[in-house]
Amino acid sequence: MFKGLTNTCAILLLAAAISATSCGNSKSESQANAEDILSEAQALYDSGKYVEAIGTIDSLMKKFPGIIDVQRQAMHLKTLVVEKQTILDSIANDSAIVANKQIVDSLANNFKYVKTADMVEGYYVSKKVSSDNLTKRTNIEARINDFGDIYLISSLYGKNIKHTRLRAMAGDSTVETEAVPYDKARNYRFKDGGTTVEMVTFRKADCDTLCQFIADNAAKEIKLEFVGNKKYSYTLPQNTKSLIAETYTFATHKAQLKKAEDLRLYYMKKLQITRKQSRQTATNMKGDAQ
Repeated sequence: MFKGLTNTCAILLLAAAISATSCGNSKSESQANAEDILSEAQALYDSGKYVEAIGTIDSLMKKFPGIIDVQRQAMHLKTLVVEKQTILDSIANDSAIVANKQIVDSLANNFKYVKTADMVEGYYVSKKVSSDNLTKRTNIEARINDFGDIYLISSLYGKNIKHTRLRAMAGDSTVETEAVPYDKARNYRFKDGGTTVEMVTFRKADCDTLCQFIADNAAKEIKLEFVGNKKYSYTLPQNTKSLIAETYTFATHKAQLKKAEDLRLYYMKKLQITRKQSRQTATNMKGDAQ
């Protein structure tokens, strides 16, 4: 009788041990789900869908923070994805440098730098701009400052309307600058003999939209209004439209070229950091496997 009981107990204990071993070797549901998402991220990486791969990895790391081995694999994969995406971004940026430099170089000889002894800052202006002093005529003139920003000078000769902004109209479309209040600096007035002269300097933030509008509509008739207590309007001469369009193009591509050149350095540094992180995460994975 005791022998039978002993055999029964032994069988039960063996079954329990086998069951425990089986449970110990099986993956938890969270582990399996995490690995599935990691496989999905790997597939996206392999197919060159780097943005989607990053999103999948970030989702995995957020949903399963406790699955350490998968987290480490995901972190390493992320460095590989970032490296590939950075290389692609760098290649596209190099193309932007070439394209913008070609335009800037083609236009550079059309501009001259002006800086006299009494000027704090100089500026670039088209060589084709009228030699007649702007203070003695009604017109607008586009210039580029030392920082590469376009700005606009308005001169209203012989009219007393105290203008603070400009408005341009082409067909049914209208744009205007921001207002520059009278301050005797950027907005000032004086007498040329007995003739009233009003001059306003519109910075890039004030006039960028209007300059682009003139550039985009240079082939059309554009009415320009000086807006103040009253309005004074006239048709922009073709030469003025063409010079503003050229200056806007030059300034825009100079800014894009500078940005792309800055980004080249950024991408170089980013690649260095990412590759260092990739080596470190690979080491972490080996340590985890041991």
